[in-house]
Amino acid sequence: MLRYPYGTDRLDRKYDKKNSYYISVQYTKKPQGTAIDEYKKNQPWLEGYLPLLTMKDGETKSDLRSKLIRIKQTNIGNYKGVEYISTLSETAQTEWVYSREVFLINDNYDTVRIQGSPNNVEVVNKSEWKTAYQQIDEANLPIFRDLVNSISL
Repeated sequence: MLRYPYGTDRLDRKYDKKNSYYISVQYTKKPQGTAIDEYKKNQPWLEGYLPLLTMKDGETKSDLRSKLIRIKQTNIGNYKGVEYISTLSETAQTEWVYSREVFLINDNYDTVRIQGSPNNVEVVNKSEWKTAYQQIDEANLPIFRDLVNSISL
């Protein structure tokens, strides 16, 4: 596993190991004094994640571009959230996108996103790209969950 110092731009990283797995952790803090409605307006990405909190395990949410599959509820400290798979919808199979993510949010709307994604995947049959990505994801699932479980908030 390669490690890069905090702040290293993704473009400056070398991803030459075949069938590897990339994990990133992102924390976003809602500024004090900012109303939740104003914060949501300034963070439009947030609206895409909030429905995951009320979905049932195994349930999917799709639009023309993306498909989210809820795996399970995940809580860390006072942060509540979900683990899910993010990929493309069946109508948007123009590129290869597949990741496992954990989205966590607290009562103040501070968020943590942990994303694990297959990287530099060798795909033999292009029509079966999703299977290749799933195999790499599943092989790295224990590492992903160990990392999530090691975090304290």
